[in-house]
Amino acid sequence: MSFLDQIEKLQKRPARSRERILVSSVIIIMILIVAVWIQTTRQNFMNSPVKSAENPIKTLWNAASEGFKSAMDQLEF
Repeated sequence: MSFLDQIEKLQKRPARSRERILVSSVIIIMILIVAVWIQTTRQNFMNSPVKSAENPIKTLWNAASEGFKSAMDQLEF
């Protein structure tokens, strides 16, 4: 399916379902932005370079997954 087909399929859903998808998307994007911001701010305050390329990515992934779980719990799907 193309991207436009996905949009049309989404438009046919009930309003409540579209609102949930919107809220979920905004929460996920905000969690990612905040996690990246916190990670870069923490590095600036510590004044030490990151020793491993996996460490920030792992931290970002953990923060995002925890935030997503918390958001889904609050939405009560």
